[in-house]
Amino acid sequence: MMTESQDSFENVLETLGVPGKFQVTQVIFILFVDVILALSTLSFVFKGYEPAHVCNSVNETSILQDIGLSNDTTAWIEYDSCHINIRTNNTNLTNSNSQFTTLAQIACPNGRNFSDAGKTSFLSEWDLVCESKGIAEFVQTFKMLSAIVSGFTSTYFADRFGRKTILFWFIAFFWFIETVTTFSSNIYMVMGLQLFAGFFASGAADAYYILGVELMVPRYRHYIGITICTIWVFHLIVFCGIAYALQDHSWRYLQGVIAISGILSFGMMFFVKESIRWLSATNKRERALGILRFAAKQNKVSYENAKRKLYEFWNHNGGVALKDLDKIVDDEVECEFEVKTETGNLLKLIRNRHLLWVTFLMWFIRTTHNLTYYGLFMTSSSLPGNRFLTFILMALVEIPGNIIILVLMRKMNRKTVLTIFLSMSATFLMISTLLLTFGNDSTTTGVLSTVCLIMGKFAITASFNVVFVICPELYPTNIRSMGNGALSCGAKVGAMLAPFSRPLYTIAKWAPGTIYTIMCIISLIMITGLPETKNRDLPNCINYFDDRKRRNRDTL
Repeated sequence: MMTESQDSFENVLETLGVPGKFQVTQVIFILFVDVILALSTLSFVFKGYEPAHVCNSVNETSILQDIGLSNDTTAWIEYDSCHINIRTNNTNLTNSNSQFTTLAQIACPNGRNFSDAGKTSFLSEWDLVCESKGIAEFVQTFKMLSAIVSGFTSTYFADRFGRKTILFWFIAFFWFIETVTTFSSNIYMVMGLQLFAGFFASGAADAYYILGVELMVPRYRHYIGITICTIWVFHLIVFCGIAYALQDHSWRYLQGVIAISGILSFGMMFFVKESIRWLSATNKRERALGILRFAAKQNKVSYENAKRKLYEFWNHNGGVALKDLDKIVDDEVECEFEVKTETGNLLKLIRNRHLLWVTFLMWFIRTTHNLTYYGLFMTSSSLPGNRFLTFILMALVEIPGNIIILVLMRKMNRKTVLTIFLSMSATFLMISTLLLTFGNDSTTTGVLSTVCLIMGKFAITASFNVVFVICPELYPTNIRSMGNGALSCGAKVGAMLAPFSRPLYTIAKWAPGTIYTIMCIISLIMITGLPETKNRDLPNCINYFDDRKRRNRDTL
């Protein structure tokens, strides 16, 4: 009779030696695949920032004559960022208490003069400011909108055809789109291309993360999420340095860097192996054994022992008796049996009450984290001080957050760590908002507000990384990619709205911080409804939750 432990794929990974050379090199390859995705995600901060601008000069005599003030010696023209203002110092016209009176306001008749000569941002190249303000933000919004669609479709394909297959083709298409974007002739072409880019980027990101998670046993799974998030920071810092070096050049050069990075990302795909766990769950026995042999050789462990554990796993989950189990270590012995596999789809996820409830809770929590995380990055170019320095500070605070999370998640439950840092983020963002709203306009208040904002960014990053680790642990193997994709949709809703934090900040500085704080507080309440996943085996099929419910009922 099989032991209870034989139904766990973790036994196979333990026999391989975790983490061994195979797992480490696979994670490294996956991290290189992430390069183009990381650089592209926040490139909008630099490509779509708003340079200083002012209306071009006009024929003042002609303008004054058109509005009937050619003989008024007190009238004069003031040049603003979006308008020219016809003003007078005749206080008797409308308001005797004011020194100057605005008689008329006209949108820049001769266009605008940008401080960057109209080339470092597509806002300045295509004059997407003032009356056209907000159009550029739709570039990021369209990108995230298609990512939502990807969350429900590409993840199904990853569960159906394999993690690596989807990752390979999605990275290829994404690389092509980013290259073509470099030669865009107008903002609408950029929007259209990024609509497709978001679809492929989201699908690729979900696939490579699931690949990494399925490599590890429970006690090491959190290292995958934290490592990916740490390398993400490194990518951001390097990209910011490149953006700084190219700040006097066209945004197309920066886009070209993203396209070139795709060569590295796509090249690494030839070294990435398919998930043995997925191959086992979908009854692709020969391919699973081939990769298992390769992994055992790299880790310098017994292939025969690893193969035995894999057959035991198949036998237990397939429910078909194995004859001569002791002989399966011999490659010449044929053991014919059929593993009963359970295909997953979105409908099965919806029908399972446990998974549906958890998905609903985590969907809102991920929306909160992405809106806050990306919103803070998007507004960094509008904050006081150098935009490159502020961006780097926003990125650097993620490093201590990752280190602290790595330590705490070894000693504390996932939910506890998540609650601590989400509470910190809500507190710091609330303080920053109060300083902006009720403080004076002094330099000290501005600095304190920015410091609290950066501390809020530190906390939301740490919290974000915990969520990143938890999400794939909630779902069984046959719908893990689909479940994680459903949660990714919530994340993309937040990221889709994040670009509008910047124009909202210019209208009401208190508004973005207030929204972030309220959503963080609601998420704190929702965390109480999540299951704890620390040190628990990854479930293999949806039936796991039904079996667990029956076991719990039998013990009552």
